[in-house]
Amino acid sequence: MFENALDNGLDTIDDPPEELVALFEHIDNPPAWITRERVDRGAIVANEVSPAGKASLIFLNTLATVRGGSVGDAVGTMGRMQRNMINRSLESAEFWLHLPAPGALDRFGTEFKNAVRVRLMHAQARVMLRRKWGEEWVAQHGVPISNAEMSGGIPSFGVANLMYDINYGRHYDYRDLGDLNTFWSYIGHIMGIREAMIPRTFGEAVELLDYGYAVMEPPSEFSEALNEVSEMMLNTLMDKVRVPLIDAQVKSAIHQTLHGLYFFIGGTFLGKRITGTPEPTRIGRIAPKLITAQAKLANLDRRIPGYWKRADKRRANGDTYWAVMHDAFTKPAAEQDGGRGPTFAHHDKRVEALSKAG
Repeated sequence: MFENALDNGLDTIDDPPEELVALFEHIDNPPAWITRERVDRGAIVANEVSPAGKASLIFLNTLATVRGGSVGDAVGTMGRMQRNMINRSLESAEFWLHLPAPGALDRFGTEFKNAVRVRLMHAQARVMLRRKWGEEWVAQHGVPISNAEMSGGIPSFGVANLMYDINYGRHYDYRDLGDLNTFWSYIGHIMGIREAMIPRTFGEAVELLDYGYAVMEPPSEFSEALNEVSEMMLNTLMDKVRVPLIDAQVKSAIHQTLHGLYFFIGGTFLGKRITGTPEPTRIGRIAPKLITAQAKLANLDRRIPGYWKRADKRRANGDTYWAVMHDAFTKPAAEQDGGRGPTFAHHDKRVEALSKAG
């Protein structure tokens, strides 16, 4: 019924339950200040973020999961990250791949439907966690995967990577920052965040981002296990590529370059913590130079007439950065699930069976 309503519209469902009616009533009525024009332009801006900016986004949000108590508790308790890392990673890549594509966030667009599916997954996980942890825990700590927590994802997934890009030397104008925030604010609306919790401007988004990381809870008991899973993800991606004769040397260089990136964007303390090394190697110290060179090339492209038309064309098939991730996880995921592909349905079960997280 849920998928039918997503694919064909609520009016094709005979006597839909009030919960489904309420869901689509909210989804189909975004705040008036979220306009289609700004969302679409924000999608182009999102796609144009440099690979270094997108890698920094992964770093920042992995940090929130591994080192943040609230997110780490929820992810670790649900256990899917530890048990089924490859399929979960494929679903993440599927979500990100289609985000900037033309029409992807239209009512029957691929990304619109994926975002609603993720909203349902969050709701299912919220029920499981409340039943597992108990209402006394909720009274003390708050509802898991709350609106307040999810609203922090708007700047964390959105303007934060542009801010990294700016730090690396990329040039954006203020309209770009605002439109990217509107783009992610619309995604936040689809995923169930109340309008009062959505940042309306770039300035509000930065304030929310700063506050969220300032009050982040200490690492959860799952911190080390989740950190190990993050390293496994990288190794899985690396294992999908073979370079004849010099495979070990090439992969060593890539690892060292990534470690250099971690030190560059996270500072010495986080660089040591994440990589387990006291400082970047000689190869790792090349990473900042590669990033700044990438920024200069992007700035040159922007100065050449016709930039926005070129940028619009570059998103025709979605985000190429995440397409690489998607391809890397597709084959091993198919080996595990027989080629079912990303469904966002891992938590689908009857209400009576939602007493256990996982």
